[in-house]
Amino acid sequence: MLLGARWYLLKYETPDYTGFLNVWFEEIKANGGLHALSRNIGDYNFPYLTILSILTYIPIRSLYTIKAVSIMFDFILAFSSFVLIYKLLKNCKNRNLYSLITYALVLLAPTVLTNGACWGQCDSIYASFILISLIFLIDEKYCWSFVFLGISFAFKLQFIFILPLYILVWVSKRKFPLYYFGILPIVDLVMCLPAIVFGKSIKDCLMVYINQTQSYASFTSNNFPSIYNLFCKLTQKSEALVIGNLDVGKVGIIITISIYVIIACIIIYKKYDISREDTLEIGLWSIVVATFFMPNMHDRYMYVADVLSIIIAMIFRNKTSIFYAIIINLNSFSTYVRYMFGVEFLNIQIATMLQLVVVIGITYHLLKKFIVVK
Repeated sequence: MLLGARWYLLKYETPDYTGFLNVWFEEIKANGGLHALSRNIGDYNFPYLTILSILTYIPIRSLYTIKAVSIMFDFILAFSSFVLIYKLLKNCKNRNLYSLITYALVLLAPTVLTNGACWGQCDSIYASFILISLIFLIDEKYCWSFVFLGISFAFKLQFIFILPLYILVWVSKRKFPLYYFGILPIVDLVMCLPAIVFGKSIKDCLMVYINQTQSYASFTSNNFPSIYNLFCKLTQKSEALVIGNLDVGKVGIIITISIYVIIACIIIYKKYDISREDTLEIGLWSIVVATFFMPNMHDRYMYVADVLSIIIAMIFRNKTSIFYAIIINLNSFSTYVRYMFGVEFLNIQIATMLQLVVVIGITYHLLKKFIVVK
């Protein structure tokens, strides 16, 4: 069933595949595979373009090879979820069962199922490395944690949504040197070495994400249940526009950073020691806060939150955590359906209100933990 559902979706071609991925693939193939890495093709970072370049040597249609890579990482993602549950439920007699259930739930999660097998996207790659990084983080193997977080960074800038977690862990524990954050760009450059070897400059490698951020700079919200949908004028594509002369996007950035700083100050003042279980909760909180208040958010930006919410629901198995998992996954999947099939089964403003409930609820829960120190 876990593979069968993906097999059924393989033949579906989305606009992203026909208009971008396949175009890049054919251009890379026409220019010598790996040798094409020296050219300006696509706007993804070079580790993923390196994968596309390698795939051009395989005599199978790109639709299937591209999706096969993402599907492979679906299973790596699910196994990483299995390991996290197994580690965090070490005193639970049913941890084997719960770990297996989590493995299956992650593979069958609507966004995980459709992201690679249907949409042809690669979010499972960066998400897998984030989860592996979290495994090392809870084991306090911090160097390896940052190495895998750096690999995630090399595939998607969206890793940044969970980066505040690592800052808060440092603030709380001070068990690793601050310069470990420097591992991230180093690993990114190492992952770009194939492109550099074939002629790409280091400057080009460093500029990829800066150039990416300009692609959706004109959209305060792009088919995503963020706060801007509640008070900005919306177009048919749910792209929220500015209010008069006010740059609401900059206000959103200030609000987001302020929230993180306030939480950091509370942790310092209360001398709160972040536990293993807290790590995943703070990671989920960090993502939902960033994506809710930051401008220029896109449909797939809550992918890691989708998975983390399932893991947390399996750890605590209470009504609240299960409710959050359902809402987060429902909201996230509604953006997929709206984009891929043009169907709006959940109005984006209703989804935004539900997301606000999740943001407030998780924030309140963490604040109670931080302020009422044991």
